[in-house]
Amino acid sequence: MNIDINIEGLVADAVAAALAPEKLQPIIQANVEKAVKSAIDDNFGYRSPFIELCKESMAAVMPTDLGDLGRYGDLVLKTFRFALSEHQDHVLKQTITERMEQLLKPLPTRMKLSELVEQLTRHFFNCYSREGSERPTFIIEKNERGYWHLYADPKEDAGRYSQYSCAIHMAFTEDGECYSLRVDEKDDPKKMIFLGSHYGADALALNIYTGGTKIDFEEIDVDDIYYPDAYRD
Repeated sequence: MNIDINIEGLVADAVAAALAPEKLQPIIQANVEKAVKSAIDDNFGYRSPFIELCKESMAAVMPTDLGDLGRYGDLVLKTFRFALSEHQDHVLKQTITERMEQLLKPLPTRMKLSELVEQLTRHFFNCYSREGSERPTFIIEKNERGYWHLYADPKEDAGRYSQYSCAIHMAFTEDGECYSLRVDEKDDPKKMIFLGSHYGADALALNIYTGGTKIDFEEIDVDDIYYPDAYRD
């Protein structure tokens, strides 16, 4: 059996296929990109004349010793102030957000008086105006119509001479609605901004007053309420 193979024709066809535009295009593109990158590296690379020129220019404007730092001290100071301002803005926004979340935290529609006293005690415990007292002051007065008043203060014996000297005064209807609130002798609590370190108790009272949370009256022994760190025999 004779096999006639046209080697020259196969080679010619292979060369023609290899030289087809669609075959050459990616090869040419890859090599052109390589050549361009090489040219850029040569002109802007680590040891290029451009880099050397940049080094010389930077050396001319940079300080040569510590005493020469004043030449760019203003730039450093402005940069530092900007960074500090950004940090302060972030901290301020975070602080205000946290306190607003605390202030606007929803309360249940009803609470027991013992629960209110417990929460106030917890907030009083962490406030600076406690002044080392071992227990808070709570005075509860109820009249014959069922209306009642709660006087509260982080300091012990704050109402010794008058219940009106207490920091918080809340007045309730027979159904437990807070119809009047006074905090630190401020007549209009709705205008108060709680940014003090003891804002927690004030915010709680304001939430009850403005949010309509009703407090169920109950007899409790206020003389047995102490702070967690109080010394008791």
